[in-house]
Amino acid sequence: MSKQLSINLKQDQLRVASGLWTPRQCLYSGFGSLKSAAATIRHGAYQSASMINAVRRKAGFNLRNSVRAFLMSCSEPLSAATLYPLNDRDLSVLETQVQGDLAAFRRRHGIRELVLSEGAVSWRGCGKRTPPCPFNLYVNRLGLNTAPCCRDHMRELSHHVATCLSEMGVVHWLEGGSLLGAVRERGALLDWEDDIDMSVLLDGDMTWERLTAGLTERGARDGYFVDLFEKKDFVSISYDAPKPWPFRWERNRQRGEIRADIAIYRPAISHGEAVLERRSRKGAMPATENGGYGVPREIVLPTSTVPFLGHDVACQNRTEAYFRVLYGDFRKIEYTYVDAGPAKARARIDAGGDPLFRKPT
Repeated sequence: MSKQLSINLKQDQLRVASGLWTPRQCLYSGFGSLKSAAATIRHGAYQSASMINAVRRKAGFNLRNSVRAFLMSCSEPLSAATLYPLNDRDLSVLETQVQGDLAAFRRRHGIRELVLSEGAVSWRGCGKRTPPCPFNLYVNRLGLNTAPCCRDHMRELSHHVATCLSEMGVVHWLEGGSLLGAVRERGALLDWEDDIDMSVLLDGDMTWERLTAGLTERGARDGYFVDLFEKKDFVSISYDAPKPWPFRWERNRQRGEIRADIAIYRPAISHGEAVLERRSRKGAMPATENGGYGVPREIVLPTSTVPFLGHDVACQNRTEAYFRVLYGDFRKIEYTYVDAGPAKARARIDAGGDPLFRKPT
């Protein structure tokens, strides 16, 4: 995708989400695109056949089958969704970002999941038969906490992945933000978490083919969806089913998706030291002489365990040493993807006390 198309898509999506433009204005503005039109459909704004046909005319492409498949996949009405009460921490962050009228904030940003009724604040949860919460917008752009329904789904997915890997005898451990949550937040997710991070070691009989076959089979059994990226040594397991093009692209880039990312490590020798090596960089992980990135084998193996989302999950045997390699001072809270303004606003809440002793949400 071109840089300009990416900019157009983001502009259109934010215009619709903020209420500045209608989907029809985006469509006929001259700045729109097939994918930005699809984004506004996914946002729930196109509700008539005439508007869908306008998308078809502009794009020169028949979207009928994709639209039908998308609508069928999201057939559960919003009224049937589970209502989650927001806990005190979620409410505190929400009120900090709103700084005024909560109902007006809800309307301005199109937060249909936020339910206000007789002084109570709830969240209309997503599921496998509804569109996922657009937490890339809500968390990264607006600075809210990850929705309670998405946290529940990530907990289920985390348990599924860890159980599968244990059943298969795969050496694995928590990685990145998930490990930060387990250690720094005493077994909880980071408040702004958007995925589950795990890593596995391929060594001896555990090959790429054996690993991916086992994960794919178990995913199909338990209702999860596995994407394989062999050239990148990467596996992604999603909570909900991939959508037909172009909605799948929009689901990944604009709304966000509930998924577990699994990075592949292999044993290697670099500069005379035994390391575990991966192809893509993580944090400040140093480069190896083989062209990858790695950490000393001794700080990972043999693995230990840490409480995480209600279960004991495998982790590095020296987690603090691992954090120092990747992040330096892991006690310092950093918002990797949250916009600067919302990050500054919520920092006052997140800095309230030593995070190692803060109660998990």
